[in-house]
Amino acid sequence: MVVLDILDAIDNAPPGDPPWGLRLCEQTGYGGGTVYPALDKLLKARWITDWWEEPQPADRPRRRFYRVTDDGRETYRNILAAREERRTARARLRKKPSSPAPANWHASVSGATSSASGRRDQYTGVLFTRVMVPGPRPPDPPTSVLFATASNELL
Repeated sequence: MVVLDILDAIDNAPPGDPPWGLRLCEQTGYGGGTVYPALDKLLKARWITDWWEEPQPADRPRRRFYRVTDDGRETYRNILAAREERRTARARLRKKPSSPAPANWHASVSGATSSASGRRDQYTGVLFTRVMVPGPRPPDPPTSVLFATASNELL
């Protein structure tokens, strides 16, 4: 996020070497059309403060320096903490269960015409997937039932 990248660059600048607009563009990798409007918004929100370089150098235009305010620093750290909490919560939700399937569950192979995972039959185009379902294992189908059509009708 642009605002967080800019706040990070400003907040981590050495005290004796404050960042200016072009340096922020270089540090964040964003262009001036992105950085300068974001800086204006941060100034209006009073998350950062600015001042002009004094005295003006003879060989280049003077620079406008930026520093994070106390309110901006507190808000920035709260945003980072909330972001980390969301990432942790998402990681917990994505975590796969470490225990195996219960003993009364079995693998069932089913045919479907579309799915995100599985093995597609090269002749019929049916996509077979393996899923775990509760209950006792059903009897194996007769060996004469070998193929399923694309419409899932047994031949």
